[in-house]
Amino acid sequence: MRKVSIIAFVIWAGGNFLLAAGILVALLCFRQNAPSMWILFARSDFPAIDSRAVATINGLAVFANGCAAAFCALVLFAVWRILFRSDRAWFWPVCICTSVLQCLGYASDRYFSDRNLRANVISSIVLVIGLAALHRNSHHDRPKGRSAQSGPRANARD
Repeated sequence: MRKVSIIAFVIWAGGNFLLAAGILVALLCFRQNAPSMWILFARSDFPAIDSRAVATINGLAVFANGCAAAFCALVLFAVWRILFRSDRAWFWPVCICTSVLQCLGYASDRYFSDRNLRANVISSIVLVIGLAALHRNSHHDRPKGRSAQSGPRANARD
């Protein structure tokens, strides 16, 4: 199950990280417009759009994609902690936050006439597989009894 978790989260978080980072590079280094501009408007419509509106859209795209990239990096770190350090405390925050973010992906896609619905469905399937494997892996070898516990609290009880 560990391999399934790793593969699923590398695909989900790694793919989303690369997408967000690519958008940031396009916006910040190559002075491109946000992808939402290309989805909503024809290139011939761009000159008619108020420059303040374009600046607002691009600014929000930089912020949102920066947050997405940082979140995906944090998820990969948390999954590593769960799988290789048996740090089970990270499981529920990863589960809740990734699920909320995935739902927000569907909500944002509604503004673009569901043009990314297939990508969202595939992303959701990969995420569910990753979360299920992560849950199984993180809760499968749970220590039982006081003797299996470690740390100062376990020593104080004995």
